Amino acid sequence: MAQLYLNMKWIQNQQTETLLGTIVSNSVVPAAPNLRRINSARSRSGSLVSNPFNYFDVVMLLEAYFMQLEGTRNKILSVSEYIDDTEDYVKIQLHDQRNELYQVQLTLTIASFSIAMETLIAG
Repeated sequence: MAQLYLNMKWIQNQQTETLLGTIVSNSVVPAAPNLRRINSARSRSGSLVSNPFNYFDVVMLLEAYFMQLEGTRNKILSVSEYIDDTEDYVKIQLHDQRNELYQVQLTLTIASFSIAMETLIAG
């Protein structure tokens, strides 16, 4: 969670860039013992962890991400439900067309049977 606290990282980066800018502008390159590495273990467990109020922003950020994820999940579920409903509708339409074809086939079979009976009687 300490790595997600972006404001503190940004401030540390700005301080480091400012300090490096003043060192370069003076054209004297002394050994800078006060510079801290941002990715060091001390930085991870140092000032960010010691102040519990720094985590309020992280918690708010995570809460916003979770709400966004929940909204995305709800949209995916609704689209999935819409797809299922559409598949059911297509199946119903196909069954209706199949039933109409069965009806036409039955009508043609009855007509051919009656013609065959008339031919049999006439023969």
